[in-house]
Formats: sequence, C-alpha cells, structure tokens
Amino acid sequence: MIRVRKENEILEFIIKKKNKPNLQGLADLGGLENSIVSQQFSNLFNSYTKSINKKYDRKGSLFIPNFRRKLIDSDEYFVRLIAYIHNNPVHHGFVKTPNNWPFSSWHSYLLDKTTNISKQEALKWFGAKKNFFATHNQLNPEKMKQLFED
Repeated sequence: MIRVRKENEILEFIIKKKNKPNLQGLADLGGLENSIVSQQFSNLFNSYTKSINKKYDRKGSLFIPNFRRKLIDSDEYFVRLIAYIHNNPVHHGFVKTPNNWPFSSWHSYLLDKTTNISKQEALKWFGAKKNFFATHNQLNPEKMKQLFED
C-alpha cells in the first residue's frame, strides 16, 4: 500500500530539520498527492501488462479493451443505444433476457428505488416506461449492429 503525505505534513517535516532548505515552490504542492498515486498505479499496471504480454507472447491492453468514441447525433440513436447496451449480454449468449444480467442498469428501470442513474430523464427519451420495454423487446440485433458500426 502506498502512503502519500499531505502538504502540511511535508512542511512540518522540513521545518523540523536543522538545515532548512529553500522552501520556494512548496506552495505548488496542492493536488500533487493525487497525481503521484495515479502515476504509481499507472506504472504498476503498465509493468504488469508488459510482463503478461511478454510471458504469453501477446500484444495490447490487458485490463481495459480498446474502445472507440461515437457521436450520438440524434434522439433515435440515443434511445437505440440504450436498448443495444442492455441487450448486449443477450446478444453474446450470456443470458436469455436483459433482466437476467446482474451487472446492468436495466434493473434500475424496473424498480422504483433511488439509484445513481437518471432514470426519469432516460425514460423521457422513450416517452414512457412501457415504451422503454417495448423498444428493448423489438430490438433486431443485425439492424442494431449496423447502426453502431462505422
């Protein structure tokens, strides 16, 4: 585990020393602890990935698959994208229905509990909750695939 000292701890340590160094520049330490930790984890993951890639004679990312960005340029596209994402585990044969996939936001739309998802805003795009489910049920995987490929 890595422990990063806070700015005031570093200043106290330096002040306690007999030979006080030039303290100019220490005012710029704010936020440094986050970047140090981030960089250390980045180094760890990069080293680990390189090691695994070398050992198993493979290339590419290990933890996060490469991805592309795609502009959502219409309301229809946005609505279909939500349905596509919820149906992805079904399409790949992991489950029979989106409701069976435990890692999906689908369940948030079924329940009336408060979640981190802006359900009401998303449901407005569909018009109503019943349209949300109808859109998901009418999904044609081949048409959807064409929508999202370049």
